[in-house]
Amino acid sequence: MNVVPKCRNTTDAAEKALATPLSVTGTAADLDRDFPAQLTGYAQSILETDSTLNQIRETHKAAVKELEAENKKALDAKRKMNTSSKPTPKPDDKADAKDDGKKAAESKTPSPMVSLFDEPPEPIAAAADAKTAEQVTA
Repeated sequence: MNVVPKCRNTTDAAEKALATPLSVTGTAADLDRDFPAQLTGYAQSILETDSTLNQIRETHKAAVKELEAENKKALDAKRKMNTSSKPTPKPDDKADAKDDGKKAAESKTPSPMVSLFDEPPEPIAAAADAKTAEQVTA
């Protein structure tokens, strides 16, 4: 015997997923005795699954709202920090600010790039040669 539940809302994917058929086989005496209990258990499991899915949806919505609120607070705090940390220069301080900017740009000279395949500087190479010489003589 097969029991196929009907979907009340054909556009709801969750309801379609819960509408799985129940197939029961057995003799007429077995079906008369056990089928009502099997059908009741089947219907109860579908209702519990639907209830659980609704709880998960609500919990997920609440977690998303809480996370969005936290992210908004963090973003607002970051924006507030950025706007408060940049003091506006006074009219007589503009020349000083330009000079400070030039000095900062001049002090930021790029460091030379060193490759793994470059030869080491002379002091290191000389020290390595001295150690090798000591090992050879020992």
